Amino acid sequence: MQFIFLLLFIFCSINVSAVEADAVASQTTKTVEQRLLELEEHKRVIGDWYNNEYLAGKGRMSPFLSESISFGGFFEGGITNIYGDDMKNQTTTNSQGLGINLTAIFSDKIRFVTQTLTVLAVPLRNPHNNPSVTPFPQRKFAGTAIASTVTQGYLEMSQNDFFNFQMGLGYVPFGYIFQQRELALFHKRGGPQMLGYADGVNVGIVSALWTGVHISGRLPFSPKRMGYNFYTFTTDTDVTELGTGGRLWWAENENFTLGFSLQAGPQVDSHYLTRGIDVDVKYDRYGFIAEYAYSDYSAGKLDAESYYIEPYMKFADGHWLVYVATDYLNVPARIDPFTKAADPITVWEHSVGVNWLPLQNVRLRLGYVKYDYVGETAIIKGQKRDWNSIDFSTGIAF
Repeated sequence: MQFIFLLLFIFCSINVSAVEADAVASQTTKTVEQRLLELEEHKRVIGDWYNNEYLAGKGRMSPFLSESISFGGFFEGGITNIYGDDMKNQTTTNSQGLGINLTAIFSDKIRFVTQTLTVLAVPLRNPHNNPSVTPFPQRKFAGTAIASTVTQGYLEMSQNDFFNFQMGLGYVPFGYIFQQRELALFHKRGGPQMLGYADGVNVGIVSALWTGVHISGRLPFSPKRMGYNFYTFTTDTDVTELGTGGRLWWAENENFTLGFSLQAGPQVDSHYLTRGIDVDVKYDRYGFIAEYAYSDYSAGKLDAESYYIEPYMKFADGHWLVYVATDYLNVPARIDPFTKAADPITVWEHSVGVNWLPLQNVRLRLGYVKYDYVGETAIIKGQKRDWNSIDFSTGIAF
């Protein structure tokens, strides 16, 4: 009997120990599972931060009024040597420019775009080498200047492919070269003459910025191969009258674009109407850009005219580019900004250069330009206007 009681005691003790062990094991399992869940949640939070904030958020900030802000810009700087028969040989770092672009994206249809351009320059005084200009009777780099301006700033509302509305200011959609928003994109530093020409009194070939409204889109009756632009602007020459402009373009594909442009506005004592045509062609490694613009002045002023053609070739997987260009500018009604006297010019630019792109957004350029003045104003009071320049520059987009 004692033996039976002993067996029952041992059996009960084993069962109790087993129950206690099961309870401890169950509690331990729950603790481990809870800890694993916490670790998984922590891992998910870290993963979300890495993907949404670190990777996707590079170059983007989250302000309190919008979904996101994208940040970018460009920088251009270089060294220029100029020389000619009736001027001194000069070399300087004549211009360093920084553009900052910001885009605030409020929704998939509404955004705000702005660009600020700051330039530190050594100005070229008397650029057309007129001996009547004082205090620089010859072409000369002199002094330094720094300027900062807003070149873009508009609210954009995109309703559909046919209608895109912008209000503020931006680059005019006239031709090809005026629409380029970053100097780093130019094959030749500074671009063609029609882009940079201005005498400080009259509007050049066209007013370079639209102000007010800009409407654009693709025409619905074509398979999205045709588009239009319409904009308003105010000139420096007469701020009391609104100017208007527009463009129609046709793109057979991404390798061929043809455009027709118009711009009409006030001058100091007259009005002007500028008409232009542009073509951009790409084929394999080759391409060329060409534009023509003619400004018709009222009040008996002589009309201005400019055109250029720039063929180019890419090689080494697009890392190298060579170009040649011929560029013509005729401004019979030019006013010298220093003397305020009439100073008409007719000048050809013949240029050749090479671009090296070690990265897609980094461009190093070496270019040569010969400036050939023709006609009755090629020589003023025995002083030749012709000159040459060699330019080494870099353009960086980010």
